[in-house]
Amino acid sequence: MRRFVLLFVLIFLSCEKKVVLHFEEIEKPKKEVSLKEGVDLFNTMRFKKSAVFFLKNLSEFPDDWRLNFLSGLSLLKTGKSEYAKRYLSRAIELSDELKDYIHYYLAVAFFENGELEATLEAIESLKSFRDSAVLCDGLLLRVKTLYKMELYDEVLKSLREEYLSICPVKAETKVLELKVYWKRGEFEKAKEVFKEAWLRRDFSLREFDDVGKECGEEEVKKWVTKEMVLEKMKRLMEEERWNDVISVGKRFFNEDDPLIQFFMGKALYYMRRLRDSKEKLEGSINALPLPLRCEAEFFLGKIAERSGKENAVDLYKRVYERYPECEFADNAFFKIALIKKDENLFREFIKRFPNSELISDAQWEIAWSLIKRNDPSSVNYLTPMTTYQQKLNSKAIFWMTEAMRRNGNSDEANKILKNFMENASPDYYWVSGSFYVKEVTFPVKSEEDRYFNNPLPNAREISALLSIGIFELIEKEVRHLLKNYPERATEVLYYISKEYPDFIMLLKNAPLSFYYPLAYKDSVFRYSGDFSLDPYLILAVMKAESSFQRFAVSRANARGVMQIIKPTAIFISSQLQMENFELIDLFLPDLNIKMGVWYLKFLIDKFSELVPAISAYNAGPENVSRWCSDFGDMKTFDFIESIPFSETKDYVKRVIYYYAVYKNLYSPPFEPEKIFKVRACVK
Repeated sequence: MRRFVLLFVLIFLSCEKKVVLHFEEIEKPKKEVSLKEGVDLFNTMRFKKSAVFFLKNLSEFPDDWRLNFLSGLSLLKTGKSEYAKRYLSRAIELSDELKDYIHYYLAVAFFENGELEATLEAIESLKSFRDSAVLCDGLLLRVKTLYKMELYDEVLKSLREEYLSICPVKAETKVLELKVYWKRGEFEKAKEVFKEAWLRRDFSLREFDDVGKECGEEEVKKWVTKEMVLEKMKRLMEEERWNDVISVGKRFFNEDDPLIQFFMGKALYYMRRLRDSKEKLEGSINALPLPLRCEAEFFLGKIAERSGKENAVDLYKRVYERYPECEFADNAFFKIALIKKDENLFREFIKRFPNSELISDAQWEIAWSLIKRNDPSSVNYLTPMTTYQQKLNSKAIFWMTEAMRRNGNSDEANKILKNFMENASPDYYWVSGSFYVKEVTFPVKSEEDRYFNNPLPNAREISALLSIGIFELIEKEVRHLLKNYPERATEVLYYISKEYPDFIMLLKNAPLSFYYPLAYKDSVFRYSGDFSLDPYLILAVMKAESSFQRFAVSRANARGVMQIIKPTAIFISSQLQMENFELIDLFLPDLNIKMGVWYLKFLIDKFSELVPAISAYNAGPENVSRWCSDFGDMKTFDFIESIPFSETKDYVKRVIYYYAVYKNLYSPPFEPEKIFKVRACVK
């Protein structure tokens, strides 16, 4: 029977032939079904495979509402709405949980199947769930259904009286509104609404295409002025949506327009497409207004520097010589001093740009040169920095005391350091100071108990969603709760953080300990045992890499909670003999953690010390091997400050700080002597 049913499942996924599962012919289940494999397939967007998994299990567990719901949801994602509605209808009959979600997705199935009256009926059922995370989605679907039925007056009425009375304005609602005006011949109103929608953050080219399909793309393009395109590109730049900047630039107006080229060139730089960026900036530079011309010249210098070109210094020099009043002039001069590692240039910088925000950085660079020579005058440059905000203050104080210690004044150095640690909030330099000052305890503790005295809002709904494990539904519920119960946000996010720590970054003003959950605890502790690593080091790396977000993707296309890039993933999978590995599997936390932990252990074995290994996890082992060779017998403190990649330097400091917090929270003591060594690299 099981093979017979599976055969039919496979047939209907490849054709439109009708399939009926005869539940009454199947024996009652004797064991609990595990959803994990199918849920993993669904969460990584392999919907056809997830549909096959859930439907196969339905042959044994026909009365499991979860399997019916997940089968319907998977089929809906594959475009099989005719079949999806059967299983969603069955789920409603069987379940007392998540009925609002099931009603909503049943309405979607009806809508996609062209059954518009049935869609409205399903949404009427959803309306009774006034505190539902999918209510607004359902009301918006009602508006779309009325539009499809050509009931244009009803569309506007439903939009204003129902949807907008409890739900936020979206680009999608604006698009529906303008399409109604267009259908009614109110063309000027349609244009006005389009202009309002255009500058919304959620208005993308998909919405533009929707409008163009209804009103004619060439006609709609006439509504888009150059000023609108430039403003859109500016806002997209501010949001770091580089791909969208490029798409808008290519779609509207002539790509040869200097301002369009300028924005596209900057976006391409941040996407690390340096050759294309250079081409766009050089093509626009002579026609740009003076301030933007200066900025373009500065970016050309950055491109040359990142590409390792020798003319980077000349390009930076041109910025401050040609445009002395430009906001990038000081930065360009500072870049030259950094490239040349010239102490005197930093001194000249301080004289030339006394009001620059980079003054403290120049003072640090001078002090750092003096520290490396054991010159006691370094203190003269560090002392003024101790009056700045804590980020600079702690760095200056630590290195001022380190300079004093290296010149034979350890007692005074320890007094200053102790006073600092007793009065400052912990950071990387506080942790570094704990190498010398042992008597100041790390001020962090668990504060879980005082937060969980009352039942959580929608607790039953959350529990049901967690038991199913479909990430997009959990995310929808979390965002609904944060919007409607902001005063309970800390409790809600902490409640789900051990299984779903992806949302911890949304916490505001929570106790420090809440930002350091035992994320993916089972996986972390299992693989830490398998590969002999401290689980709290793994958690620290994970927090620094992705903030525990399973679907994180970096600019370098590193994926998942441990941020693994394709070449590294291929190497690890071959070492672990993972025959059926696919790159999309990197979005599965358990597998990603296994691969990341193995690789971290591999790097620790390779470099024999923790800091070079952590550095290599970020910058690659080839770079770190070169640094170890170039730096010689350097202390770990000095090695970290000497890392030439600012991203890697900051990353290493974050991991060490996070590691200290985790150890002090869950498994004290943190032992700084295991991190900071007399020699950073073992020969």
